[in-house]
This record gives sequence, C-alpha cells and structure tokens, in this order.
Amino acid sequence: MPHPSISDLLRMVHAANPPGVVEPGAFDARAFIVAGGWTVWVLYDGGALDCIDHFTSPDGEEIDFWRWPEGLEGRDLLLAWRGKEDTNRLLALASPAQSALRRRMPGPPRAGAVSTDV
Repeated sequence: MPHPSISDLLRMVHAANPPGVVEPGAFDARAFIVAGGWTVWVLYDGGALDCIDHFTSPDGEEIDFWRWPEGLEGRDLLLAWRGKEDTNRLLALASPAQSALRRRMPGPPRAGAVSTDV
C-alpha cells in the first residue's frame, strides 16, 4: 500500500472530525475511521482534544510520527495539529518534499504495532 503524504495525513484527521470534548476526565486515545479504511488515533487529555497520536493503515501498518527524528520534514506539522481549525494553516506549510513518506523510522514499534516505512 502506498504511503500517504503529510498533506494526506492532515486531511485524514480533518475528515475524522474528532470532537473537541469528550466525557470529562478522559485521558486516552480514541480511534476514528476515515475513507479508505484508515484509522486516525486522537489523544484526549482531561476530556479535551489534545493532539494526533498516530495513524493505522487498512492493513494494520502504523504511522507513529512521534517516533520520527526531530527536524524530519512533516513531523512538526503533524505535532502542531490541535483541531480542525489548524488543518488549512498546516496544509499551506506542507512542502512538496513532504509529498511521500519514504524513510524507515528507527526504534521499536509499540506493542502490537507494525514498523512503517516513512
């Protein structure tokens, strides 16, 4: 399966339309299924939307940009997303160099996760 671009990932989380607030006190990651069978995982802190946690492809491959090296193109854009209102601003910052995820990121995957080429 081809890897999505940074812009594609930002569009996915935007399409997931996660609520800004869930039940008070919730500290967890919530899954949102989007087009093409991708899953967007969003973290909630105290019931409020905090940030994107990771993405899971339809075949179970995990894209965990938190594990990418600092400074890798696109990482900061995904880290900066805090709600739908951020999507257009971050898409405008995405460069053509971020058009495809190509490098294998270092580090062991999370339990139950599959390493991903980025």
